[in-house]
Amino acid sequence: MNHNEEIQMLLDKYLMSNMSEDEKAAFEKRLREDDVLRKEYENQKKIVDFIKAGALKEKLDELHLKHQLKNKNHRRFYLYTTLAVAASFMVVLSFWFLYQPAVGTPYEQMIASVYYKDPGLPTLMSSDEHDKEFDLAMIEYKQGDYRSSLDRLMGLNETVPQNDTIRFYMGVNWYELGNHQRAGQVFEDLRNSGSDYVREKAQWFSALTYLQLENREEAERLFTKIAEDYSHMYNRDAENAQIMMERFFELSE
Repeated sequence: MNHNEEIQMLLDKYLMSNMSEDEKAAFEKRLREDDVLRKEYENQKKIVDFIKAGALKEKLDELHLKHQLKNKNHRRFYLYTTLAVAASFMVVLSFWFLYQPAVGTPYEQMIASVYYKDPGLPTLMSSDEHDKEFDLAMIEYKQGDYRSSLDRLMGLNETVPQNDTIRFYMGVNWYELGNHQRAGQVFEDLRNSGSDYVREKAQWFSALTYLQLENREEAERLFTKIAEDYSHMYNRDAENAQIMMERFFELSE
């Protein structure tokens, strides 16, 4: 048994609680003293925790997405109803605050009404070192640890350059961290990607980024382009975004 196999066996036994008390004490002492072993343990623990929580997490994600979609339809219905009967801007604005979640200004609420977090890619738990790093980055992203996910993807980007999927999720992490300028640069570069998956996602997030940066003209142009492409994965979302933007700016002007 070589050194790596020995380490993996020890990690497996420790994470699965298959060590005796003496073995556990000796291993934990080694963890405190060996930075490399501790780093590998932290990575393995993330994977194990993710697997254990996977079924529940996926169910919660599914319920959350259904809840978001329900809320989006709920908001759209009330917005149409309000516009039909509103006598003044103040009446409509009051109605907006009543039925929108309190996530900031009316403009921020409008963005929130058309946005939902990208679900990320499935984690395959590959034995390949690069794929394993990507899996860990996806786990961290799904858990909301955007900074760690971004750092891991940036490291991967240096060793596996010109990988559009890695670059896209770097952009998504920048977006979630609130650095929309940096995210926008990434999505702009990927809007003509050779991968249909990356290209369509980059186009959608590019439009959202323009919206975040208050570049209404470019946001509207991209949403229109997506809405006119009936095969686009974000076709209906873009249509919804157009409606929400149009109504919002009608009320604001």
